[in-house]
Amino acid sequence: MEITDAVRQGLTSSPRYLPLWFRYDKTGSILNDKCLTDNKYYYFHKSELDIIQRYIDDMVCHVKFPCSLVDLGSGNSVKTRRFIDFLLKYQDKLKYIPVDISEDFLLETSNALSEIYTNRLTVQPVAGDYSIGIEEIGKLSGNKLICWFGGLQNEPRTQQTSRILSLSRNMSGICANLYLNALHRLNRDFQGNFKIDNFKLEVSFSRDLSVKGSSAVIIRVRSTCKHEVRIPGLNLTLLLEEGEYIDLFEGEGVSHKYTLDQIRGLAEEGHLHIENMWTDGGNHVAYVIFSKLSNAKPADT
Repeated sequence: MEITDAVRQGLTSSPRYLPLWFRYDKTGSILNDKCLTDNKYYYFHKSELDIIQRYIDDMVCHVKFPCSLVDLGSGNSVKTRRFIDFLLKYQDKLKYIPVDISEDFLLETSNALSEIYTNRLTVQPVAGDYSIGIEEIGKLSGNKLICWFGGLQNEPRTQQTSRILSLSRNMSGICANLYLNALHRLNRDFQGNFKIDNFKLEVSFSRDLSVKGSSAVIIRVRSTCKHEVRIPGLNLTLLLEEGEYIDLFEGEGVSHKYTLDQIRGLAEEGHLHIENMWTDGGNHVAYVIFSKLSNAKPADT
């Protein structure tokens, strides 16, 4: 679906929403990097780096060489560079396929990596969402290491709730700007006249411990007054009531949280086997190595 069609569909739905990926243009990607590193309440990025630093040897021992490296949701490739460096110890050259929704940011990062690694790294950037990235994976021959950082998250629910409440109390500055970038982008790219002061950013936590469920963060903006918003680039006018929400995600939420039983359930439904699992020192985040079940049919992969 084209960007304009996806955004128009979301804003004319009930309830209204903006796709999560819409905030990640070049500006949003830069704000996301700052949120990851500068926000002391955001544990996930730091926990991921801790896992990689402690266990990368064990993770890569599952790889068959030579291989290509695929990165779904590559961002600035900071975490993936640890894997690039490690893989290049065992093979002379490496093909790297970063997939990211922000084309401008993706190309800048890819060019920077090409300069750093010169002819040892062949970077083939793919601009698009996860579905496009998965299609590209199917076109690759040979062995592949597929990284999907941030795909699964695990932490005791009481700690999750505590962290979400801390975020909501401190929802200002860098991270608030990241979430609100979806509205700013409507003004920049589609000539909208959203007045940010007419909205309040709100965050809550939806808890679901069932085996086939997951908990999630709910991020939305609430209209603080009745007003009209014009978006000429979408040929759209919105009449927003006081108290009306625009969800800053599609579906059931963002940053889904999984228990160990839920991770096992996902693997089973996806015809995958859990080879190994590693957590950070605080047991906040889990990295999981999946492999295809030996009796899985090709159509199921």
